[in-house]
Amino acid sequence: NLQSIKIHQAIRLFRTMSEGKSDEKVILAYWDIRGLAQAARFALEYASIPYVNVTYACGDAPEYNVDAWKIPKAENKWPLDFPNLPYLIQNNVKITQSNAILRHIARIGKIGSQDPDMQSLADCYLEQIMDLRNAYVRELYGGGGFDSHRKAVEANIFPIYNRILGERSWLCGDSISIADFHLYEMVFQHNNQFSGILDNFPNLTAFLQRFENLPKIAEYLKSDRFGQWPFNNKMAKFGSTKTY
Repeated sequence: NLQSIKIHQAIRLFRTMSEGKSDEKVILAYWDIRGLAQAARFALEYASIPYVNVTYACGDAPEYNVDAWKIPKAENKWPLDFPNLPYLIQNNVKITQSNAILRHIARIGKIGSQDPDMQSLADCYLEQIMDLRNAYVRELYGGGGFDSHRKAVEANIFPIYNRILGERSWLCGDSISIADFHLYEMVFQHNNQFSGILDNFPNLTAFLQRFENLPKIAEYLKSDRFGQWPFNNKMAKFGSTKTY
């Protein structure tokens, strides 16, 4: 069953998986926040893929100690070619990079169209959404220029997605794609921080509702497996504590 476990338990579980002694199929690991892993968690839930949700905790201010991840990263007992968070392990697949993880989940879960053209379009959206996240994260963990970020999103980014989602139900057409999972997370987080940011984008508001009403997602959102917050880690300028 789905569960959150500590790192020493995760390493033990990986060893038993390698020996063929476990029924668990996927380990997904990240900080104990939504962050870069939440879209992958949504996708795993949507596709009914059994997984173990491994989380690492950051220490409190002012040190923000990250030894919980720094030490196992240095030991790299998995091993991972590029040890980082998030990581995903499934049998012989051991990968990092959040978009690679999302694409892997899409493949094994048959999420979205299996047409190569549509998959390429979903890849394009994934990269664009990551650009949005990276711009947002630079302010969350750096400059804190939220006013300019909001203006840029309202002027240059949300209008595009609002237009697209006025023409079709999901980014790539009538079927959900893996990119929709990350778009949901980004629109949701922006809507939580910036009051009224969706007032002029009704199709994005409808998109949020449509995503949350998917049966598997609705079930997950009501379960104790889902963590509504924090969005970001403890050193972030927003979203490190409950805000709604």
